[in-house]
Amino acid sequence: MISILTAKIKEAERIRSHVFVCVLSLPLSGLIERNLGNEMTISAISAILSGMKAVPVKFPSGTGMFRAESIEADAVLKRLGIPVPKRTLTGTLPKME
Repeated sequence: MISILTAKIKEAERIRSHVFVCVLSLPLSGLIERNLGNEMTISAISAILSGMKAVPVKFPSGTGMFRAESIEADAVLKRLGIPVPKRTLTGTLPKME
């Protein structure tokens, strides 16, 4: 009985949290669209930004995390005044011989 009650409380907390995120995202998405001059919808902006990926790359000397190139995403970030992440996130590229 206690585990059922605990599960229902956790479910209610999850629902409240989900609603909070949804309500918060609405004005935030409008703000982002306006900052880009209403040229793109939030769906288009999201699709562009989803192209930014951190890719693990293995070398004999170890593994590094590198940002996949996304010219469109870089342009969106620059227009929003957000610094574009460095290409190398962790690790270093091996020296070419």
